[in-house]
Amino acid sequence: MIVAARGLCNWTQAQLAEKLNVAVQNVSEMERGKRPVSRKMAVKLGEIFGCAPSTFFTFPENL
Repeated sequence: MIVAARGLCNWTQAQLAEKLNVAVQNVSEMERGKRPVSRKMAVKLGEIFGCAPSTFFTFPENL
């Protein structure tokens, strides 16, 4: 979802990383599912993209 939201804004990973105050590598890893999105980060992403923080959570299928 981060990739799609970022794409709609025509932002690079570097631009999003700057807005989030994180390293570009962190954005890349979140987009690829290598780094989980924390609640705090989901809130930041929701504020930046103007949507609910829950948009950026992925839930395990085995629940």
